[in-house]
Amino acid sequence: MRLLILLFFGFFFLRLTTPSFGEAIPQITLTSNMLEYQQEEDVYFAEGNAILTQGAMRLKGDRLWFSNKTRQLKGIGNITLSENENTVFASEVEYDFATQQGFLLDGRLFFEEENYTLIGKKIERQKSGRYRLREAKFTACDCPENPDWHIRAERLDITLGTYMVVKNLFFYADQVPIFYLPYLTYPVKTTRQSGLLIPNIGISSKSGLRYNQDLFLVLSQSQDMTFSLDFREKLGIGGGIEYRYALSKKTRGGLQVEQFSDTESDINRIGVRYQHHQQFSDQLQMSLNARYIDPANSLSALSDETADRSLQVIESNAAITYTGEASFGYLLARYTQDLTVGNNNQTLMRLPEVGWHLIGYPLGPLFFDLQTTHTHFYRKTNFTWNRQQIAPRLSLPAKISSDIRLNTWSEFRNIHYSRSISEDRSFDQDVTALGITLESDPIITTTKFPIRFSKKLTVEKIHAADSFSDIPFADEIDKIHDRESITLSLFPRLLTQNKSADLLSLRLTETYHTRLFGTSSSKLSDMRAVLSLMPEKHFSMKTELFYNWEKDQISAIHTDFSVLHHNRFLFSLGERYTQGEVLPQKGDLYNPLYLGDLEVAPKITFLSGRLLAKLSNQVTLAAETYYDFDDRLLIEERFGLSYQRQCWLAAVIYQNRSDRNDLFFVVSLKGLGSNLPKQFSRLFDWQ
Repeated sequence: MRLLILLFFGFFFLRLTTPSFGEAIPQITLTSNMLEYQQEEDVYFAEGNAILTQGAMRLKGDRLWFSNKTRQLKGIGNITLSENENTVFASEVEYDFATQQGFLLDGRLFFEEENYTLIGKKIERQKSGRYRLREAKFTACDCPENPDWHIRAERLDITLGTYMVVKNLFFYADQVPIFYLPYLTYPVKTTRQSGLLIPNIGISSKSGLRYNQDLFLVLSQSQDMTFSLDFREKLGIGGGIEYRYALSKKTRGGLQVEQFSDTESDINRIGVRYQHHQQFSDQLQMSLNARYIDPANSLSALSDETADRSLQVIESNAAITYTGEASFGYLLARYTQDLTVGNNNQTLMRLPEVGWHLIGYPLGPLFFDLQTTHTHFYRKTNFTWNRQQIAPRLSLPAKISSDIRLNTWSEFRNIHYSRSISEDRSFDQDVTALGITLESDPIITTTKFPIRFSKKLTVEKIHAADSFSDIPFADEIDKIHDRESITLSLFPRLLTQNKSADLLSLRLTETYHTRLFGTSSSKLSDMRAVLSLMPEKHFSMKTELFYNWEKDQISAIHTDFSVLHHNRFLFSLGERYTQGEVLPQKGDLYNPLYLGDLEVAPKITFLSGRLLAKLSNQVTLAAETYYDFDDRLLIEERFGLSYQRQCWLAAVIYQNRSDRNDLFFVVSLKGLGSNLPKQFSRLFDWQ
């Protein structure tokens, strides 16, 4: 009678009891449309949407047999076995719950997170997380029945979270065999994975055949290492080691050592870099960034990165910093390597510098600031000196009206030098400074778009007592000189209707000297104009120019223009022009908007362009160029074409420089390597 009632409802639910000898085994639950129990054999037979679960494992099939006596299971027809996020499909299964071992026929394993599919004529589960596949097939493509690429093997052993071992492997592109390997190991971890990375292969007019190979090793959860091989047929061979660690959220760093035997120049090129960051508390931290290259021209000779080849100096520094509620302190050592000269004898170092700043300490209506530093400057020519400075400042902010603010400040700065340029004597530079700043920020609402119009007026009087020409020069502190100036800045901005962003902004800045000092011949500085256009999120333009009133000409103009449309089209254009000779320096120690001082600047006529376009869902075209339009010299250009499918990517990249041209071909298989070499990843980067 009970069986008839259950058949009427068309659904069975049964919890199978576990024998006393197996109390550690999780309870088994069986559900189906029809269930029979054979009492003599102690066997349950389930048919029609039969589902068996035990812990995290869930097995579904057309027909299932389970022996309560032997704890063995057999299933036939549309078998689906899932455990955690991994799923196995098969036509037939046999499984022993006591030993957790069994096999599947015509099985297919799918690992969702990595999108891996493994197919085997017979899949044996030897123990938890370990499988053996015979007549195996592996792919990371979405369509495992007809993938773009796959691997076939006589036998494949896989342990989840560790490695896959393959014997007698054939690699297929579509259905065409490409190459054979007798043995292969590959990581199938969900975390970082040790193993060989996809190599980079190219050909160069200067270097000949190029081959780069990286080996990545996971040392622990917090440490890893990369070994690199750099082979250049005509130039030489080299390698590198990069060690990285993140021992905690407060401790991280890395060491990189590179060596290249340049047979063409008979030079052994070496590069070393070490970085470390240590946070002792919320207030106290330490950082170290050290880098050294020998010889100095190694980056320009070997690097494929435009930014590396254009470096003129590299800096190494170590710093300990303390940040309090109203104070800031630091200890700094800085070593600079000049890459433009054969030796580093004239390069200035800070070994060391210590400083402490008190910021905005309230004294009734006043605010008190104090800046103190001591710096030891060193260079190999034996011209060394010490500089100490102390600079107390008082400021009195006030609000004149709802939209106008006034800030009056005064400062006395004493700078002590252990020697001058011309003689070995110590002397002091005393500086007194007074300033008044008026600033307003009203919003004027128009009929459609609001306008925010900011104005800032700064009046300054600075007196520096000593000869400016005899002061050793290191930074802006040593450039302080007499001046009386008025700086006006107008900053209108056209906003969106909800006032959340700028559509257009224009900043005009001008400095007028009420008195002339030194060699200055004009009381009026060059006018600085900065125009930014952002009419909508896909378009932007920024132009900065300096206009010389006395010569009635533009002395410098820089423009950046970009269009980005839904990650399908990107175009950017950059232009840099300076007339050379002297240009206004933007800001000084006291006022970031001040334009009175001049600095020597070389003539620059530079144009850069970049294009990135998706010609289809699979094909992307990329190009970038750097051109000196005054000398009519093409500095560098790159072109790239990539074809990307769901599970693989192929790209060809051509690079043309004044001293050589290179051609690279890259193939990347999803699940078997990274996408593009790091030196060319920016070419196809939409950011």
